[in-house]
Amino acid sequence: HNYYVRNFNRSGQEIFARRLWELYQWGIESELLIHDGVLSPGRYRNLLETGLRIGELDKVWMYLSSLKGKLPKESQEEEYRFNLGGYYAAKGDLGMARRTLGSKFSHPHKEVNARMKLLRLRYEEGEREDLDHELRALREFCRRNGDMNSVFRQNAINEIKLFQALNKAFLPSEFEKLRHRISE
Repeated sequence: HNYYVRNFNRSGQEIFARRLWELYQWGIESELLIHDGVLSPGRYRNLLETGLRIGELDKVWMYLSSLKGKLPKESQEEEYRFNLGGYYAAKGDLGMARRTLGSKFSHPHKEVNARMKLLRLRYEEGEREDLDHELRALREFCRRNGDMNSVFRQNAINEIKLFQALNKAFLPSEFEKLRHRISE
């Protein structure tokens, strides 16, 4: 597992994500990832996000629904809603993504990720108006939230800064300058 995660994160090559997807499916089918009838929210999320990353929408839909009942009862509905929103975002269904990701999440990491997914969808749909204002608000939310892991906070702030720069770029020369800054 760690081998495939590390190599995918370093290289971005889809072959590692595909192997990880196969490994997660095997873990679910053999019930190695299910302990005392419970699937951890992290494993559920990793399975689904890996499948989405490689375009396995049909299988992700099946796992999303069929494994919901195996999540811990106290976080089941929120975890399902968060991952359902991710599914709709990956599918490009802005209306359903807004409906599922648009409500508040109790965990700050989910809240930040949900808002970022919605903002990315809006950007991809050509909605640039008000994005900068919402990105600034999200950046401030990250800065002020004391319940957030410090590494996650810094990564989120960096991603928001990058998104803000992307949102301000309009001309090819501005995109090239941004690409150069990223590579540095």
